[in-house]
Amino acid sequence: MRAIFTLLFMLLFLPFCSFGQEDPYYELPKNRNKRIDAMAMPNLDAKVIKWYISASGGLKPNDSYLENDLEQLLEKRKLINTFWDINFGQNRNYDLYFETGVMQNPVFTSVLFGQRLSRSGPIGLKNGKNYLSIPLRVKKRVMVLDKITKMAFWNVGAAVVISPGMTGKTLRSSSTNLLRISNGVVVDTVVFNYNSQQMNVPVNFEVMTEISGKIVEKVEISLFVKAMIYPKSVLRSDFELVYDPSTKMSAIQKTNNVMLQFGLNLKLNYPAVIRYESRL
Repeated sequence: MRAIFTLLFMLLFLPFCSFGQEDPYYELPKNRNKRIDAMAMPNLDAKVIKWYISASGGLKPNDSYLENDLEQLLEKRKLINTFWDINFGQNRNYDLYFETGVMQNPVFTSVLFGQRLSRSGPIGLKNGKNYLSIPLRVKKRVMVLDKITKMAFWNVGAAVVISPGMTGKTLRSSSTNLLRISNGVVVDTVVFNYNSQQMNVPVNFEVMTEISGKIVEKVEISLFVKAMIYPKSVLRSDFELVYDPSTKMSAIQKTNNVMLQFGLNLKLNYPAVIRYESRL
């Protein structure tokens, strides 16, 4: 009698236990849960939302180009500046990221002038500043790099960057008398005019790619490369050499329209908010 009762119990209740299996391994591939931090529920899609704060820093090479070099009297120098970025954002299903905050946006130019005109050596002229900008950024997950733990991702993104301080104005203007020397003898006096301007570029754009991984449940670290795209040169410097009223030479230095940034990002995630929506 006990054997019959046991057999009836197994036949009646074991099927319910089997159909209650929530491990995605037993789901059809199209129904398996692809969301991290969420359980696989029959006929339910999980929506995971995480808020986060992040801080990043890195290096930004600032490069420029010369239109004329005043017969090799001008030599541009490439600068490498540091930057930082603090953001607050939302992570949706580890698929889309929306964030904004404050970033340091350094733009500089540098040039050496007058190696053959000055007895004391060339004159260094540096122009620019560290601007404060507001990024409006969206990032998209391209690939899960770690298929087992789903802890590493490849993301791409784009942003509109607003810089209220990048308005048109003159940064520096000067006129200097220099002695022109030939074979150790002063030949004549040359007037060197220098004018540096900040152009009106209140909005620029950013594209980026990053490799991101979770250190612990709430902390992520990323390595990224960004391209800052400016619609026109942010800085312009005009140089003029006046030998006499009828003999003049001029040159222009401008910042590049595209500049790269390389950096490291640290992200702190708040606890996830998980919602389930019916597929039916």
